[in-house]
Amino acid sequence: MLKNKICTLAVVAGLLSGGGVSAAGLQNGDFSSNFDNWSGQVDYIDDYTASQMNAVTTPDFFTIEGTGGEAKLSTNYDFITGIGWAVTMFQDFTMPTLSAAGNSLWLDFDFMVQLDDIAGGDNWFAQIGDGIGPLIDIDIAGAGPFDVTSFAGLNVQILFGLENMAGGDDWLKIDNITITEQMQANNVPEPGVFALLGLGVLMLRRKNS
Repeated sequence: MLKNKICTLAVVAGLLSGGGVSAAGLQNGDFSSNFDNWSGQVDYIDDYTASQMNAVTTPDFFTIEGTGGEAKLSTNYDFITGIGWAVTMFQDFTMPTLSAAGNSLWLDFDFMVQLDDIAGGDNWFAQIGDGIGPLIDIDIAGAGPFDVTSFAGLNVQILFGLENMAGGDDWLKIDNITITEQMQANNVPEPGVFALLGLGVLMLRRKNS
């Protein structure tokens, strides 16, 4: 299981202050069920289903590593033909709706990446989109979590990709993808509110009895 967000260019770490609740929608974000619910593509041409990605016949591009499970995308560069490879992994899902106005949704994930020739064009990317407009690049150069409130309630696609344009082998590991709803301060009930609600229920039961 990935513990840190580490890339060859920067150490990226982010913590969201305040209370939050886990949001549903995205499936198998920790890859504990291998690549279930995910799809893949190689060189933007060859499509792979989850079962194909889970099979041992495609280890060169898609593998699950670590005791807790983490997705690894691998590419290579063919020095003879001068052809590079692009590998992507994506999932379509419905972004959760906000439980109250003023709340926000935040996307976070752990990653590690090896790019051996950044100057030659090797790169990796994370994107999200709603299928109407173009996929929006997530600012992976900055610290997560990333604000995805604008996608609340929409059918979206999240995509991670790796392009190897020069040099030798590259790889990208992704783990612990989460979407969390952050409560606005005035949307969080005071402790006394729960106590009053409990007292009201108790008085109602006594009256009915």
